[in-house]
Amino acid sequence: MKKGLSFVAMNLVVLVLAFAFVQPKIATAVQQLGGYAELLSNTTFNNVTTATNTTGYLTLINEKTAFFVKYVESGAVANLSLTVTPQISYDNSNWINMTFYDIAGGATLQTGETIASNSTYYFWFPDAAVVPYSRINMVAVNSTASDTMSVQAYIVGSINPGNR
Repeated sequence: MKKGLSFVAMNLVVLVLAFAFVQPKIATAVQQLGGYAELLSNTTFNNVTTATNTTGYLTLINEKTAFFVKYVESGAVANLSLTVTPQISYDNSNWINMTFYDIAGGATLQTGETIASNSTYYFWFPDAAVVPYSRINMVAVNSTASDTMSVQAYIVGSINPGNR
């Protein structure tokens, strides 16, 4: 009996020590609801960086996929703009442009968008789209060394309940 009690006590001490040194990762509210929001790119466009593609992101398990692109200008801000085109891939290497919906277009599929003047743009893929990988192609228009734009691109997804 004494031997069994010391075994339990020893395991209890090990468990307490494990929790003392390892902080468990707590899911965010978005993750608890079956979704995610991830920063894909944080890029400053200028005379050197005029175009970029975000990192490809696995979206095959998504029930819905949407994006936010936050755009902030600085400098003299003469005719700056950014073209945004979502792209999809079956292997995260070969990319094609993807149609999408946005708030301004309503029920009309879009093929690309030009944004300007310190704004946040929101768009999403059609519900029927089965997309293994997604990314955003962004191209700056009229950026210079002194006229720059800072752009953050986010992906937001709701995960299909069968894939949780």
